[in-house]
Amino acid sequence: MLDTSQVFHININCTDLERSLPFYRLLGFRDVIDFNAGSDGDASDVLGDLVLGPALGLPSGSKARARMLMLGDNPRSARIDLIEWIEPKATGQAYPHLAHVGIARICFRVGDVASAWQQLTDAGAEPLTEPVLIDMGGSRQKFFCAKDPDGVVVEFMEFLKD
Repeated sequence: MLDTSQVFHININCTDLERSLPFYRLLGFRDVIDFNAGSDGDASDVLGDLVLGPALGLPSGSKARARMLMLGDNPRSARIDLIEWIEPKATGQAYPHLAHVGIARICFRVGDVASAWQQLTDAGAEPLTEPVLIDMGGSRQKFFCAKDPDGVVVEFMEFLKD
């Protein structure tokens, strides 16, 4: 068995980094690495040809704009690697529904799901439903899902005390 201790980050590809950043910042994520810092606004070679491109199986000449975002101040907190691929250009769209192979959604634990729903709605996000109450795994939760600017489904769950 591998010595895996935690999820370090989740990569989310987007079509417009500047459009997606406010959504994830609203969720409480903060910037910890700007991979394009010092590159005069050009797509960073760190994410492309020089380092990650070949390791990710991307073609020579790959370029991207990206930010590493972290939830909270704990250095072991969950991170999102938000990337806009410039070359090759990110194509396609998020899954049309969640019954697809692969990572379908990300779930965040929140303290007050009704408040999270309202804040996202006020910010222009379109939740799929209002918060729903479920009994699962011996506990009760309220949750809802919303889509990020590219249609990636993000789930928000509040665990209720009996």
